Amino acid sequence: VDLTRLAPDLQELVLALRYTPGREAITERKLRGIAATPLWSEQRRRRVAAKRLRVAAERRSAEKQNRHSDALRTIDQLVAHAVRCFA
Repeated sequence: VDLTRLAPDLQELVLALRYTPGREAITERKLRGIAATPLWSEQRRRRVAAKRLRVAAERRSAEKQNRHSDALRTIDQLVAHAVRCFA
């Protein structure tokens, strides 16, 4: 990716990114799409849209994890109840 094609403030953001295993702040594919846009204002708009999509995906993932945890908790409660009833 040719970072010089990005708006200066976006260049700073990319250079300041920290690597977190399993969690990409932005993918190279998205960054290439943003860099291919010649207008800096459009680049900024696309970056905000990409961030919103990532946040929404993280929120859905967290909700799914919570539902899974709730289901496991319910199963544990049912098993404990059954053990008490048949003990």
